[in-house]
Amino acid sequence: MHLACSINKKYIKYFSVMIQSILNNSKCRSITIHVLHSDLVNEDQEFIRSIFSEFDYVEFFFYKIDQENVQVFPVVADHLTVETLYRLMLAKLLPQTISKVLYIDSDMLFKADVMEVWSTDLGSYPIAAVANLEGIMYQKLDLNSKFDYFNAGFILINLTLWREKEYFELFAEYTKENKEKIIFGDQDVLNGFFKGNWIRLHPKWNVQNSLYFTKENFCEFYSEKIYEEITERPFGIHFSGKNKPWNLLNNQVNYKEFFDVLFEMKVWESSIINNNLLNNNEDIYIFGTGEFGKTVFNILKYFNVKVSGFLDNDKSKWGSNLEDSKIIAPQQLFMENNNIKLLICSMYYQEILKSLNEIKFDFSKITILTPDSENLLI
Repeated sequence: MHLACSINKKYIKYFSVMIQSILNNSKCRSITIHVLHSDLVNEDQEFIRSIFSEFDYVEFFFYKIDQENVQVFPVVADHLTVETLYRLMLAKLLPQTISKVLYIDSDMLFKADVMEVWSTDLGSYPIAAVANLEGIMYQKLDLNSKFDYFNAGFILINLTLWREKEYFELFAEYTKENKEKIIFGDQDVLNGFFKGNWIRLHPKWNVQNSLYFTKENFCEFYSEKIYEEITERPFGIHFSGKNKPWNLLNNQVNYKEFFDVLFEMKVWESSIINNNLLNNNEDIYIFGTGEFGKTVFNILKYFNVKVSGFLDNDKSKWGSNLEDSKIIAPQQLFMENNNIKLLICSMYYQEILKSLNEIKFDFSKITILTPDSENLLI
């Protein structure tokens, strides 16, 4: 089985979780993973190999891409990176002896054996994919139906056909002629070019987070029973969109699935939780009682990090409970307890810092979190 992914240095950890989830569920004992990149040095490549060294049936090959080769293809959506474009080059990059490859985005996770998809007979079709049933891109690309537009994060590619038809050059021509239609990078290029001529995979293999909020779109083409089955037991979870499960604030319904796999990987043990939160005996308090403060509280609770309580400058809140924890007056707490780690979770953090400075609170014990903060946990 041949798999392909496009990553950069920042995505090594997330990519490794995706690969681990595949190995956890696959019965295949010959897996070749083709990694497309622009910035992985030899040390990075060897590190990736070392993560999976116990799997003697897994082999990695790395392909460094010159970004000039994909300059003709635009990246518009702000959550996309140039690496997504590399999949357009797979037929040129991979050995001629490989007739097909399963391309997978690194922000996916699997609960079943992808060998089922790999075994799909592509026949004369260029790809197999899962329909993306929300949005209006099908109209912008002049497709007949929502059912003609697919998500390119999980696609089985007919490399033999792509080589015979010299699709890469045709993709470039299509892009030059239709640049004003393209928003989602190569996904729009592929959809606009193939015009619905592709095999529809079962939607269980690419369950995007947006599906949980767009039931009506889905049920235009599939039954409510299938909707319930795949949202309750997805085979392939796709953490699509800008907010990923490893972001402090995210709306990913299945984010815990990501951490379940991460937790089992020994290589990441020391980086799962911010050391400032774990490696001390201080009591953790959250300064801020809004939705953001509650979100941080619940994330920490999931990771078994105990929060002793909340602080707020609003006197009317003192003494009441939030998430089964007391809201305390800052001055009262600081008088009673000097052994504190403070997480400021408020848009008014500058005002809070000013008040803490007035009472000479130790700023080395403060961590400021904002909705834009990333990787508090990993």
